[in-house]
Amino acid sequence: MQTSKLNIVERWLNYNPIDESGLAVFRILFSFFCLLSLVGVLRIDTLTIYPNEFYKPQVSFAYLFDKLPPIYFLYLLDTLSIVSLVGMLFGVKTQWSSILFGVFFICSVSFIYAFSKIGHQHFMPFTAIIFAFSGWGNKYSIDAVFSNKNNKKGEINVYPFFTLIIAFSFFTSGFAKLLGAWLDPSFQAVRYYQLRDLFFVERSNLLTHFTAYDLTSKMFWELMDYFIVAIEILPLFFMFYPKVFRYFMFGLASFHLGVYLVMNITFGMYPLIYLPFIADWKHSFLMAKIRGLFNEIRFEKKLLQIAFLIVLFVAVILHYILNFNDVRGLSLHRGVILVMSYIITLYFFLEAMFINYARDKVVELKAEK
Repeated sequence: MQTSKLNIVERWLNYNPIDESGLAVFRILFSFFCLLSLVGVLRIDTLTIYPNEFYKPQVSFAYLFDKLPPIYFLYLLDTLSIVSLVGMLFGVKTQWSSILFGVFFICSVSFIYAFSKIGHQHFMPFTAIIFAFSGWGNKYSIDAVFSNKNNKKGEINVYPFFTLIIAFSFFTSGFAKLLGAWLDPSFQAVRYYQLRDLFFVERSNLLTHFTAYDLTSKMFWELMDYFIVAIEILPLFFMFYPKVFRYFMFGLASFHLGVYLVMNITFGMYPLIYLPFIADWKHSFLMAKIRGLFNEIRFEKKLLQIAFLIVLFVAVILHYILNFNDVRGLSLHRGVILVMSYIITLYFFLEAMFINYARDKVVELKAEK
């Protein structure tokens, strides 16, 4: 029994379902959706409306300051985050761009958390930092075009560590709910938060009124409480089984969509972050098309450099144009990003299910013969 458990852990540590092409595509998707999520949306400058007495940072970058630093310093952090993010998108010094984006972004949001504000951005910088060492810049990048040799710098199998980070993060959330009497049968937590947000915060979306006025079954809402606790706690115990873990990750992606449609709380691009666990990268039909497309394209170095500079310029300028014009409707904007990322995740999940089904059928037919 002990040997069997060790074999499971060893197989998990050596398991890497993502090839170089998959890593590159994930880098491009992740960077693009990060840009959509941050440009004109990350509003650190709005913190200046709060008095300094509210400034109570925990141990973080913000803890180095006695009060909120000047607005231009916050703008500098914003700019550095966007510059490094565009570098990651195009694969310019990809490893360093990824690390710097993670560091700059963590420094930026530390000032948001210093005022006890809650955000759902923490997976973004840590995903970038972890995958910086995966070699996700070895293909479909400016680094790859300008490299005269097969660049394998920093290529590490980050899949097991990323699995642990995601699973443990959700475990802490689910365990806190468990300790907080979330499963008390006399109290339906999801129902409470939904009605509170609807009547006191006036937060609603497509399914809010239907679920508030028509779904009044106490049993239904109690089951929802159990479902949420289970889907957050159980991934940690199934992370050694990638096929099962895939279902949990897609369940979490669907959970984010449901929370948005019912309570108008958006987790932005989070469904896309679970894509490494969901897609069948090596057998995907779409990935085969993408590989063929990139193999046919002959990238001109000058054009790539010009495109990089144009996107960088537009991203930075657009960010501040939107900020200075005080553009609102950010909840809808984040909701669109959430739906778009979920559709991509849904496609790869259904495709992986079809591939697994077809593979099992082939095995059955061969066994019959």
